Amino acid sequence: MPLTRLEGIEPSIANSALAATVISIGGGGLEHIPSEYLAISRGLIEEARSELGLRSDDESWEAYRKIKDFLSREVDRRLFAGIDRKALRRRMGEAGQLPLSGYEIKLGKPFKENFTNESSRFAISCVQKADLFEHFLEEAGDKDVQFSIFARQIESLKKDKTYWCIVSALRAGDTLEIMALWRIFPETVNLENVAKPLNILKSFVSVYGVELVIEGEQTNERLIVDQFFPGYTEVEKFLDSPDNQSSTMEIVSQKEVGGVRVALAYAISHPRYRADRTRYA
Repeated sequence: MPLTRLEGIEPSIANSALAATVISIGGGGLEHIPSEYLAISRGLIEEARSELGLRSDDESWEAYRKIKDFLSREVDRRLFAGIDRKALRRRMGEAGQLPLSGYEIKLGKPFKENFTNESSRFAISCVQKADLFEHFLEEAGDKDVQFSIFARQIESLKKDKTYWCIVSALRAGDTLEIMALWRIFPETVNLENVAKPLNILKSFVSVYGVELVIEGEQTNERLIVDQFFPGYTEVEKFLDSPDNQSSTMEIVSQKEVGGVRVALAYAISHPRYRADRTRYA
């Protein structure tokens, strides 16, 4: 609700007086407000007290906290006046600039189909409470694929050791869609280089990854990161794992002029991973 005390005042002066008032309440007090704003500031505090139902002689810390919050909302309203906040959140989300708590998190079809032994609550918590995370393709356009990788350190049930969980998610505006979750144990994977989630994933794939079939040929490649394949329109036509029945494959790709760019691709062997997950988790 607009403040009546600011009505009829030139916007730049009104905004300056409002900002000075909020800052003074949280800091040195009204005596530090420039003299040209002092009368306005006193009027703003009086109006806030009236709206909040606070007594005029209530000088408690709690009263001033409420007044500051009340006036801060007006600062926020004026700052974003005329701006589509939802559109702004989408743009910030696409650029990877939102705090993790600012994203809406959903469970993607691959997660629901391939990770039935992982709870949705745990998967979401690994994103919201991630110790490390990376956003990729921040500069991609609206129709391009964007993705993120999150890493969270987990304490074992016996509380005698820790391991890492890696979650990969597609990013569309301010929404994250979880695609995969892997538990990574120091007993089987070299975790010396954990500065970035992608490094952890690379180490994991080097142990549990399946060698990929690329353009019909069996290769020794287990992980593809940001590679362009010319002459194709669909990633399924040139990329596969040798045994789809015993592996889970994750592919993040997008069409480009003249071919397909694979942002991320790998396949994990079910039998070995599931055995170690049971043994160490």
